[in-house]
Amino acid sequence: MARARRATGRWSPVFQFASQRTIVGIAVVVFLVGAPYFAWRRWGHYFVRPGDYRLTVDRIETTKKPNWIQADVVSEVVQQAQLEELTALDPKVTVKVGQAFALHPWVAKINFVTKAAGPKIIVDLTYRQPIAMVSAPNGFWPVDLDAVLLPTNEFSPVQVMQFLHIDVPGARPAGSAGVPFGDRRVGDCVNIARLFATTWHQVGFSRIVALPAQTTRSEPQYALVTKERSRVIWGRAPGKETSSERTADEKVAALMNFVKQQGPLHKQQLRVDLDLRFSNKKTAGKPRRRR
Repeated sequence: MARARRATGRWSPVFQFASQRTIVGIAVVVFLVGAPYFAWRRWGHYFVRPGDYRLTVDRIETTKKPNWIQADVVSEVVQQAQLEELTALDPKVTVKVGQAFALHPWVAKINFVTKAAGPKIIVDLTYRQPIAMVSAPNGFWPVDLDAVLLPTNEFSPVQVMQFLHIDVPGARPAGSAGVPFGDRRVGDCVNIARLFATTWHQVGFSRIVALPAQTTRSEPQYALVTKERSRVIWGRAPGKETSSERTADEKVAALMNFVKQQGPLHKQQLRVDLDLRFSNKKTAGKPRRRR
């Protein structure tokens, strides 16, 4: 036992020295590898030619835009935000690019921004989708699913007629494209339009109209109108119904049931008025001959 203890005492400093050399060696390797990397990340963009990493249009890749957008979104963002003054080596380049794209009127949401080899910047985003055209004295204002105003110069007269129209007397946008329209009646109409986003052609109406208010404090009510002037009294906007009024889902079900039994509204032989508001009344009014 004594010999074992003496042996242990003799070799222990050797092992301790070897361990210390290993730790020092690892630290040196980490320093030699890590220091240049972090130095390059921090100061590298000052020592390279700017043109090698400058954010040109061809170095920014975005989600493929849908066919309803005519604008060159990437080019417009690069120009308006002066992104070509940035380089891919800028440590905050992804944040700056994301903020620039978020300001474009066709962009609803930035999902993520990341760097890629090339160098490239990948921007994953969600585009705004037009749902209706708000009638104006001299044309139309396009709005998206959230009642945000869209660029007016993106749609031809033929395309304008392919959308559901919103008729709200006196409505005017509160700002430029990319911000909410600003009139709650337009927002109400958009919420109704969303219920028929893919079926309004099938039902047969072409406009959502704000009805004259009974009093200045009363909640606005709306109607669905066909080109042949048949009218469906919708009532208050979704979520704003009175306790005795049908819910939005019940109104949709009642209207679709009528269309199933009688056919689309625009194909009725006689002009009819429907009232969807109250289940204790007849859904269909008396048919009237068109004038």
